[in-house]
Amino acid sequence: MLSIRGGRRAHVLIIALAALFTLPSSAVAATSERNVELLRKQARTTCAKAARRGKVVQRRCRRAKRRIARVTAGNRLAAPVLRVSGTKVLWNRVADVNRYVMASKLPGRATTYKVVTGTSITPPAAPGQKVNYGLRTDVNGSAWAREVSITYPAPPTLPPVPAPAPVPAPAPADPAFEVGVVSGSDVIGEARGTAKLGAKLVRIEFAIGTPAANLRTAIATHAANGTRVLPLAGFHGRMPTVAEARNLAEWARAFGPGGTFWANRADGRLAVRQIEFGNETSYGYQYGDQYDKPSYAARAREYALRLKDAHEAIRAINPQVGLLGQIDDANTGSKNWIDGVFAAVPDIGDRVSGWSIHPYGQRATWEGRMDRTLAWAAARGAQPRPLWITEWGLSTDDGRCLSDNYTWDRCMTYATAAANLSSTVAQMRARFGTRLAAFFLYQGRDLRAPGASTSREHYFGAMRSDMSDKGPYTGVVRSLLAGS
Repeated sequence: MLSIRGGRRAHVLIIALAALFTLPSSAVAATSERNVELLRKQARTTCAKAARRGKVVQRRCRRAKRRIARVTAGNRLAAPVLRVSGTKVLWNRVADVNRYVMASKLPGRATTYKVVTGTSITPPAAPGQKVNYGLRTDVNGSAWAREVSITYPAPPTLPPVPAPAPVPAPAPADPAFEVGVVSGSDVIGEARGTAKLGAKLVRIEFAIGTPAANLRTAIATHAANGTRVLPLAGFHGRMPTVAEARNLAEWARAFGPGGTFWANRADGRLAVRQIEFGNETSYGYQYGDQYDKPSYAARAREYALRLKDAHEAIRAINPQVGLLGQIDDANTGSKNWIDGVFAAVPDIGDRVSGWSIHPYGQRATWEGRMDRTLAWAAARGAQPRPLWITEWGLSTDDGRCLSDNYTWDRCMTYATAAANLSSTVAQMRARFGTRLAAFFLYQGRDLRAPGASTSREHYFGAMRSDMSDKGPYTGVVRSLLAGS
């Protein structure tokens, strides 16, 4: 009867399953994935016929499914079965396992691995790329699933450049040294404080994907104070997409020299001249790794590629706006970051107008770090580009001891801070001359009232939190901002 109703394949399946369940549990666990997959295929064939072959075959189909479930339930080494739904990768749960290892493969790049939980994940998009994904249980010796792939659509192309007003020819880089202030997160409120200090240049962070229209209020508020903005395109703890990198061209279109924002205004001299690409991206704290990890080198390469995307988009829209790139070794003394950057984009020195760096600390700390940045770039044949110190600061609550102060006295008075700031800027300018383009003090005002905290992060301000002066320290800041 089996050969008539169930067919030969159903008969073979039942025999195979019966033999399988006579094995001890250890042998079942070691059953090859090929055999388990064969049983799955045979079960699918039987179940496909169940609807038209009657109740007997339907019962066999249900038994086959239950038996295969029991086989795979105890096998933590079994390979999951992957499938794709839109941009999501899904899989069946294997035994009692909740942790899996996912492999992501992009053409021309090393395979990356990460531990995931559950039974689905939406991987980060890779616009314009086909990415293959593999998966296995996070158990030694487990089998890899058959790969699936997602082809991500290419990012939209930027609209063509309108030609109502011709963009002026690129001007030579301004060799003058500038001093600026880093704004806090309350961008509009901070404008009152930076104006009180007399700042003519303020660094403000905006998420890299922010539409240009959303920068308008901040740019206008600072322009009303006679202040030019250095936008920082931020992407904390991640890498930007191609579309986000290209979005910086819209910032340049609106706020760069000759940009649409400045039309019919008399203060076009305050146009954005530079955009800083990323904040401390070569530091491990945002990403949970260190300079000797593969993820660190991979991040350096991707950073360079996205900077290249941004540069090409900006150059097509408004070539008068430069990009500040990052090759700072984060004071590790390692070349891994700069090696990765130049390996990915060998001509990156032609694509930046300066190198951003945050050399906190005393001279013994900042001097070698800044020297290495310039020397390592030159050794790779990069065009000479100046250093932009986009953050440097001293933490002081007028002698009260704080948690730390980047190698400085953590119990520093306002008077001592004034002397240290003045001497540091003088030393940096004397050593680097025209190779030093700018120095930004971090930051405009304290984040806490005097005595409210012992955290160094709360007392880097040039003023107290209520915008009152820090005595001689605030006086030195004003003098530097005034160019004296």
